[in-house]
Amino acid sequence: MQPETAVLEERISDEYELLIDLSRSEKYRRKLQIKMERGHITQIEVDDLWKKHGKRTTNTIANTNIGTNTDTDKKNDNTKAKIKNATTTTAMISNDAVSLLSNDRGQRKAWQVENFVSLLRERLSSSDTTILRVVDFGCGSGNLCLALAPYFPQVRFVLVDKKPYSLKLAARRAKDAGLKNVQVMQYSFSPSNLDNFRIPSMPLSMPLSSSSATEFTICMPVTTRSTSSPPSSEQLIENDFDIAIGLHCCGSFTDMVMSIAKSRGADCIVCPCCNGAMTSKTTCGYKYPRSVFLGKLINQDEYLSLLSRAADDLGSYEAKCLIEYDRALWAYENGYDVQLLKLSPKECTPKHHVLYLTRRQKQKV
Repeated sequence: MQPETAVLEERISDEYELLIDLSRSEKYRRKLQIKMERGHITQIEVDDLWKKHGKRTTNTIANTNIGTNTDTDKKNDNTKAKIKNATTTTAMISNDAVSLLSNDRGQRKAWQVENFVSLLRERLSSSDTTILRVVDFGCGSGNLCLALAPYFPQVRFVLVDKKPYSLKLAARRAKDAGLKNVQVMQYSFSPSNLDNFRIPSMPLSMPLSSSSATEFTICMPVTTRSTSSPPSSEQLIENDFDIAIGLHCCGSFTDMVMSIAKSRGADCIVCPCCNGAMTSKTTCGYKYPRSVFLGKLINQDEYLSLLSRAADDLGSYEAKCLIEYDRALWAYENGYDVQLLKLSPKECTPKHHVLYLTRRQKQKV
């Protein structure tokens, strides 16, 4: 599945959510048109901005000239009316569809997928395990692993997020693509419940085209399951997985993904972001700096008030590098070999650092 060409339509998205996306696309289109009418930008600039940031819809794919798109004006007036009535009546959607990502984000996401294909290819092709389990933490609507799944049919991809609607989109997209090696789960992580995270069993022979596969599985802590009788086949759970993936994990969620990978003896590929979001109230109980080495040089208050803030708010690339080096040192101190990498090309994301952690005992001599 290619994220740059993915679209939301009636068979994928809920009706109301689809109307909202269509309305947002129209709102941006009108914003550009107003700027042009006021002389702030030219038609050429409008076209360039729309091509880069606008979301394609069935009524703008054929005609992207915003200044003369009268047919789109009429049709989107009908869309706005549908949204207004959507809470009280069942609106009828025509064949409208909207691209999941803008052209700019779609291209960047495609580059990110290509990077992860390169990162995983050698690891997965050299594995002695018949079936590998890869967990995508904070998967959203599945733009990363739904694209990876066809590349690696021998891998079971488990997509995990806390947002029900995002997971519903991921499940429906997987079904629509006929993917048989994808499972989606809902789980809201905190440092106190990492040990309770379990993967419900899913035989790889189970076709995603079955009706049950269109919904997501809610992963409950194992302590809530009665132990008075053995679990049924539907209740079987698995504690371990082979690789943890986290693309653009915000703030301390990066450290949470690394911690759960460590507790399960799994490798980890994580691309951190939003380090400036880490404050004394949003560290999720983790101690910073993460490494013993850096902890001898600065304390947590200095780390959060100076280093993490400089990494994002002040745009200090050196501070961002030092934060990821601190995480790499923590991983090394906890039994990992670490590669500090960058996504390529640099335009694919400003948050391009990658920490590739491999358990030392898994290394071949």
